[in-house]
Amino acid sequence: MARERIRWPLVVDCAREIVDGYAPLKVTLRRVMHRLAAEGVLPHTPPMYRQLSAQLAQARREGGFPDLIDTVREVHVPPAWPDAYSAPGCFLCPGGWAAHLLDGPTVPCPAPDPTVAP
Repeated sequence: MARERIRWPLVVDCAREIVDGYAPLKVTLRRVMHRLAAEGVLPHTPPMYRQLSAQLAQARREGGFPDLIDTVREVHVPPAWPDAYSAPGCFLCPGGWAAHLLDGPTVPCPAPDPTVAP
């Protein structure tokens, strides 16, 4: 028996219908995969799961697919400051960052000079 080629645009459309059917709730990629497998749209295999993930991610990037939820991973965002003067342990302070370490947070940072280009 020859294996039928996966028509990804149709699979993405089926997945969109599944996700929209849960609205206003959000669903996981795993749930979408289980539903597609149960409906006979995709075989339930790890390679198909990875390919489905890639196809739906591409559709989301193009704006043609609703967001899914991920209950396993966390997004880690490193702290950021608008400029070097706002960062703790300012690198532009007299004495550099070591001044803050040695003298504590009471050492004031100079205000940025508006006449000097960054």
